[in-house]
Amino acid sequence: MSCLITVTWAKTLMGQSVTVGVDDSCNQSLCSVEITSNERQTDFYHDVPPLVLIGDMITEEALPTYQTMINTLDGVRDEIGASPTPWAVWTRAWTAEENRHGDLLNKYLYLSGRVDMRQIEKAIQYLIGSGIDPKTENNPYLGFIYTSFQERATFISHGNTKLE
Repeated sequence: MSCLITVTWAKTLMGQSVTVGVDDSCNQSLCSVEITSNERQTDFYHDVPPLVLIGDMITEEALPTYQTMINTLDGVRDEIGASPTPWAVWTRAWTAEENRHGDLLNKYLYLSGRVDMRQIEKAIQYLIGSGIDPKTENNPYLGFIYTSFQERATFISHGNTKLE
């Protein structure tokens, strides 16, 4: 059984509106996130639409899933969570640094008061609980190619959220 998390952003007469929907049967094996906008890009306010920030935050907050995936790669394994091997040390340092991104986005969205944080947290809980199978077959080359593309995509997304 799979679940779908939907995030929709729209500009209304009263301002911006964000809806996060989580299928309550969403505690099973597969979970996907669907992010949509009801407006054309040219209609966006000069402020960053919360839709983009929510998508970025959900990606960053799923960090435990990415670290777990990296820890399964041949040559990287950190089976005890405190391995002194260089890859294990690097993975933990990367995770610690990346965690700050999700924390910052989470706090910004919370303090903005523009989104329903309970629904977002519920979506993140289901996403992390669902796990990930990026089809890397424990191959470190495929695993780091996957994470490199994911990092680049996140960099581009974060870069495109600048205030104008």
